[in-house]
Amino acid sequence: MKWRESIGRGAFLACSWTWCIGMFLPVILIAEFGWPGWLVFAVPNVLGAMAMGLILRRPGAAEGLRQAHPGAMVAFSIVTMAFHAFFAAWLAIEWMAMLPMRDLPGDAPLWLYAITTELSKPWLLALVVWFFAMLMSRTDSNAWKRWAMIFFGISALLITASVMLGVDDRVPLLPAMTGLSDASGLLWLAPVCIFGFALCPWLDLTFLRTRIETPGRTGDLAFLLGFGGFFLAMITGTLLYAGTLVVLWTMGGLVITHIVIQSIFTVGAHMRELIAILAPRSAILTIGALLLPLAAWIVPPLLDQALGNVSAYLVFMAAYGLVFPSYVWIVMIPRRRMLGTLAGRLALPACIGAICLAAPLFWIGFIERHWWALAPGVAIPLLTPAALALFAGRGVAGAPARSSAEKPVERAETVRNA
Repeated sequence: MKWRESIGRGAFLACSWTWCIGMFLPVILIAEFGWPGWLVFAVPNVLGAMAMGLILRRPGAAEGLRQAHPGAMVAFSIVTMAFHAFFAAWLAIEWMAMLPMRDLPGDAPLWLYAITTELSKPWLLALVVWFFAMLMSRTDSNAWKRWAMIFFGISALLITASVMLGVDDRVPLLPAMTGLSDASGLLWLAPVCIFGFALCPWLDLTFLRTRIETPGRTGDLAFLLGFGGFFLAMITGTLLYAGTLVVLWTMGGLVITHIVIQSIFTVGAHMRELIAILAPRSAILTIGALLLPLAAWIVPPLLDQALGNVSAYLVFMAAYGLVFPSYVWIVMIPRRRMLGTLAGRLALPACIGAICLAAPLFWIGFIERHWWALAPGVAIPLLTPAALALFAGRGVAGAPARSSAEKPVERAETVRNA
């Protein structure tokens, strides 16, 4: 057991998984359901990511998975980077622009005012994230472990200082127990969280790299510490500053800095994986995969209203609550004994069909806040493999499959004819 290696890798896993999801989705759920919404988010998130690393502990398992589904994993990283570009632009418009008039004292130096004012331009903040992420993407695994410890320590200090310095009588330290929606909505939301957070980690190239490079018990401990310790501490920090956002819709400079540096880390980690997979194949494809997601910064300036940006944020979340977990559940999990030869040919079309059928229900549930719609929405991809098995049992052309009792009769006739 290499403890230092496990701690460094665990910090890397936590920082690479601390996205604009873990740093902001709990705010939306707390506004709707109170702090129980954070629990429904946190428990499957921590356990799902931890379980992925422990299940893939067999030598060669993670490498085989990466080789079998590179396209889906590249798509996962590209969408994740685009999500961060969108969120950086929203962060600049919604909260960075407010800092000079709200948080900076009147005698603050002019250069601080200038930096804050410039970074409130959405394209510039997104570009800053991309610039530093690209610098980090060229470093090796040992450097990433050191960066992870530094970034985690800075984030912990920023969140602690934000909580201690941002005391406000209007905002309790912990959010309320109830929110805008009835608590029964959590019953419909929980299956979506379990479905998404249990399956999305299987497409994360940064997780697979960690499992490949740290085999055995050292890797097991890295996943246990990374998500049961470091990452849990990160999202507990989100719980602590969520109350201020829910009540006042304000975000201090310390929290903004935490979000920006964690976004840089995540985007850089995914850039490294895209370069490793795509660079040997095509330089043009690699450049496109690294730069095209940056174009998502244009979305917040077009919407500009908090409600519109929240809706756009939830549309991005559909990739992680529906699209990617459906691919893992329907396509990646081998079911050859159940589906036979149809497994390879029909799994992907069936996955696309299930996503198209479930998407309107997810819209009704998340955007229109009719939470009951999430139950049939998540049931569609979950039941798709069973539907495929039923179809396979009836034969490709729809004709009933021959029973096992008919086969000896056919063999007997063949022998007699011979």
